[in-house]
Amino acid sequence: MGTFLKRSNTAKLHYSEDELLQLFTEAENTSEDKGVSLSADKIKKVLIKLTTKLNSLNASQFSALQNNPQKMATFLSGLFENVSSSKIKQIISSKQQTTKNKSGAESFQKGGVWYDGVWKDGTWEDGTWKDGIWKGGVWEDGTWRRGIWERGTWKAGVWQRGTWKNGRWMRGVWEDGVWRNGEWENGTWFHGTWKRGDWDDGTWEDGVWTDGTWRKGKWKGGVWKIGWIYDPNKKGNFKEGWEWHGKYVRSPINPKEYFKVKK
Repeated sequence: MGTFLKRSNTAKLHYSEDELLQLFTEAENTSEDKGVSLSADKIKKVLIKLTTKLNSLNASQFSALQNNPQKMATFLSGLFENVSSSKIKQIISSKQQTTKNKSGAESFQKGGVWYDGVWKDGTWEDGTWKDGIWKGGVWEDGTWRRGIWERGTWKAGVWQRGTWKNGRWMRGVWEDGVWRNGEWENGTWFHGTWKRGDWDDGTWEDGVWTDGTWRKGKWKGGVWKIGWIYDPNKKGNFKEGWEWHGKYVRSPINPKEYFKVKK
């Protein structure tokens, strides 16, 4: 659907059309307000109505809405029938809190949308990461659309690597960290430890640092250039001369091919 009309660099509505519709679908499902229909015809009418309302604002009015959840709630409340302005205010406030957290201080985030900035430490639960840099902390769930997952910060003589526990990675660059579970759909992996999960597509590069390690999970497709695979019982399709380091073998073939049953 694209994004909302942008009037200037300082007057830009934070939500895209898709995100707003997604948030109101959530409001429909979680609030006491019932009867919201988001059919294709309804969506089209909503977007036409929204565009008309946006075009009625000048730049200063448009900018003022960004900093006042109550005014924004009032502005949007007529777009969706049977969703209370209090629920809309709650959604808008959640988004504004996400924007304030972009400084990267230790924080806790649940739901909302992260648009850009640096996350240094804390816990992320659910929500959508649009872009930015992750430098440390724990990712519990949610959707990562793009950005850079960095090695972390140097503390007490070691790198504080971030931990991904669950969620959906759509694209971006993974420089280092621990992946415990979740679904990887696309992007580039340079270094870190993969413990389990589903790898759908993307590139396992193993190019910036010396290694990435694969312990367990389902490799469905993508490009594997080289990496360490955990094979403590040496049951995989390794060849003579391949490098071993303890229970890991440095493999030029992806985990799916490495563990394919020999015929």
